[in-house]
Amino acid sequence: MKRWVTLDNCLNNTPAHPRGIYMRLADHPWGPWSAPQTIFNPMRDAGYCHFIHRAVAPGNPACDNVSAPNRLGVPGGDYGPYFISRFTTGDEARGNSTFYYTMETWNPYTQVIMKAAIQTSP
Repeated sequence: MKRWVTLDNCLNNTPAHPRGIYMRLADHPWGPWSAPQTIFNPMRDAGYCHFIHRAVAPGNPACDNVSAPNRLGVPGGDYGPYFISRFTTGDEARGNSTFYYTMETWNPYTQVIMKAAIQTSP
């Protein structure tokens, strides 16, 4: 891609900025940086009920086994994305890149290895 890339987590959780992992691009490390693009959203990308706990509440039955029994009402979340640079690949002619990153989660506290494939616009 020949771009600088940064990953951040968003805790804002509003319609304009849903919870998740955001990616921004820039031609130079000092910017200007692009608008954020969500590369992981726990609802959209099946994080909840698989490797992130969805809180049990009325109307929200248990859907996973990843929470400790005394934390069933506590929702899990994602944060702290970090690139695994040595596995980043790209095809300049096609304008695409694939990269791996780690993502921390709470409830349960663990790390997950994630993969993102992105395509630059012409």
